[in-house]
Amino acid sequence: MISTDAGLCAMWVPHRFDHVKTIDDWQQLFDSDDEIAKFIEQGSLIPINVGAARSFEITIRSSAPTARETLLTIVQSEPYRLVSTGTLEVGGIEQIGPFGGGGIRAEIDPGTLSVKVNLVDWRDEVPTSDIALSDFVVEITPALHREVFRTKVNTFDPPEDDL
Repeated sequence: MISTDAGLCAMWVPHRFDHVKTIDDWQQLFDSDDEIAKFIEQGSLIPINVGAARSFEITIRSSAPTARETLLTIVQSEPYRLVSTGTLEVGGIEQIGPFGGGGIRAEIDPGTLSVKVNLVDWRDEVPTSDIALSDFVVEITPALHREVFRTKVNTFDPPEDDL
């Protein structure tokens, strides 16, 4: 379970933020979307922008969502670029760096990776299993040659108004 009081969960490459040791360090790097976007463009941070202070279940895998998850996916992000050294952390953005205490660590493949975030509406599911679905399923795969990556802080574009 991942929690945020800032309304923004994220996945990040931990060594890129080892220097974040004080509140001043953290504020300098994360106080604006423009600053956050720089880390997204570098491939060191993937936003899971939820816009609310809440707790979320996030599943990270190196394969596509299951058929069950796909059926209940509301929206999938465009791919983000992650330049991995083999370890990532996931948590609220306020947890980034030693100042924030760090997130939950996960071992992943090193290299340039493509990351898609799927928002799953598990509440629409008719209970057929004792295994609850996550709020987000994050798919991490090797990046394709010349793949175009999303660089926005908002993980998903707002829905278009129905006319």
